[in-house]
Amino acid sequence: MNMNVQILPAGRHSLPARQPDIVSGTVWHDDRFVTGSELTSLFARASTVADASRLCFGLTGRFRWIRIQMDTVWMAADHLQSMPLFYAVDGNNVRISTTPGAVAASMDDPQPDPLLAAEYLVLGYITGNETLMRHIRQVEPGTLVEISGGRNDQPVRTTVHRYMNYAHTYRDATREQFTRELDDVVTQTMEKAVRYADGRPVILPLSGGYDSRLIALSLARLNYPEVHCISYGTKGSAEMNLSRQVAGELGFRWTGVHYTKEKWRKWFHGAQRRAYYRKASREARIPNIQELAAFGELKENRLVPDHGVVMGGHLGDALVGGKGIYDSYTYRERPETNPETIIRHILHYHYYLWDWSPYRAALEPWFRKRILDDLGDIDRYPDSPSACEMWNIRERQARFIVTAGQLYDFFGYDFWMPFCDQDYLRFWLTVPLRYRHDKSLYTNYIDRLSPNRIATYQPGKSVLALREAIRNTPLFSPARSLYQKWDRHRKKQREYHRHPMAWYGIMEPDDFNALFTGRENINSFQSLELLRTLLENGYLSPDCILRSATGSLSGIEPADRS
Repeated sequence: MNMNVQILPAGRHSLPARQPDIVSGTVWHDDRFVTGSELTSLFARASTVADASRLCFGLTGRFRWIRIQMDTVWMAADHLQSMPLFYAVDGNNVRISTTPGAVAASMDDPQPDPLLAAEYLVLGYITGNETLMRHIRQVEPGTLVEISGGRNDQPVRTTVHRYMNYAHTYRDATREQFTRELDDVVTQTMEKAVRYADGRPVILPLSGGYDSRLIALSLARLNYPEVHCISYGTKGSAEMNLSRQVAGELGFRWTGVHYTKEKWRKWFHGAQRRAYYRKASREARIPNIQELAAFGELKENRLVPDHGVVMGGHLGDALVGGKGIYDSYTYRERPETNPETIIRHILHYHYYLWDWSPYRAALEPWFRKRILDDLGDIDRYPDSPSACEMWNIRERQARFIVTAGQLYDFFGYDFWMPFCDQDYLRFWLTVPLRYRHDKSLYTNYIDRLSPNRIATYQPGKSVLALREAIRNTPLFSPARSLYQKWDRHRKKQREYHRHPMAWYGIMEPDDFNALFTGRENINSFQSLELLRTLLENGYLSPDCILRSATGSLSGIEPADRS
């Protein structure tokens, strides 16, 4: 019996009609953008897995590709999984779709995995190639999946080929040399973005930070004719004020969307948010909602052109250093490649949405194995920060940050993310640690580009200064512990009513106060709310989900992730 391949519909984002090569997306290839039938022809040239891997490795942009032959299926995602693919293999039957929900709907009684529910709860997404539902897989960022067999009673085999890894290979050069090269790669990256926009209005979500500011400065340098800057937050927030100042200094239009708890409640509990969630691969990750109310209002009131191209600063600083990548332990004290350092770093900075410390003895070995499986051969990383960055790019950035594109697409806007460019990312993989600590090469470069009148947004500047002053003294550890306790107490007293995004308005105050301890954020409540929906139990608590996961671990080994 031959393999039976089903391409399952998923609404507006259904895959094209079945043909040998099913391709969607837009990529940069041979100094131009390629899409549509021309993109299909480009992929049709690949005759072997090695050919296909080389082709995918060289492409900047977003794509998904399926090749169906008599006894073989190939599926590939771009290096950041911008256009997701999901599949399930059951005997000789292969089901494929653009959403995990469509695959689940075609199966008999698909069941959630309690262990993966725990990871979803504390992380906000499922790592590796799994989803919340057993037997439903995702094509990971930078991979090609090969499913073969099924003829003459041969078993169907699934093999994952990874064509993209983000291990660093450092070069020896001066700071000035790297700064010049950074300027060159930023210019080339933004020239591609301008060619993609092709004269259409650029819609720039401009915060008070460096990433979106670099896009604004670059568009000004390239004299792009029409730029609409947008910002969002509570009225009078520091980020909105600085965003307006930057836009004004560069001569760009600026529109502010003021967030309120009432506005968030309207959008989150409305029909559009529910429709967005259904299309946003929620069985694999929490949808990105930071700009939900903003783009909903922009679209509803026609405040920016419908034919504009959204151009955000996503991934601008993903490989440049800074908090979450180089804390004092990972960078200054233990930079050498060490699995324990890497795991400690990733667990601390990423597995934090809910407190799972009461279940640490049972869950940590499971989480540790998943992290090490993702990283592969530790020896290929020149230091621990390199491994931490690779995990961050492939997991958090691809599965949560880049998914903002799904929100833009949902509201009908085209988009391009300049700093997802392969050349830009590969440049940073060559820059040694000494230039990436505290983002120094990156921020100094942007400061030199900025007009002197533009201030720098530095939240918590005094706290950071104190931290640096006592970092290498005996005071550091107890002071950090006391600060964290004070900060959580302060947040518990004021976060619901005074958060600069006002987004806790998605909840009633009593519900918020019952769950919030000072450590949670909006993503914490999203992961819990989605698990309650997907597991069809509106009364689930974080403790219940973690306890269930712990119980399922008894006497079993972590599953094979192939």
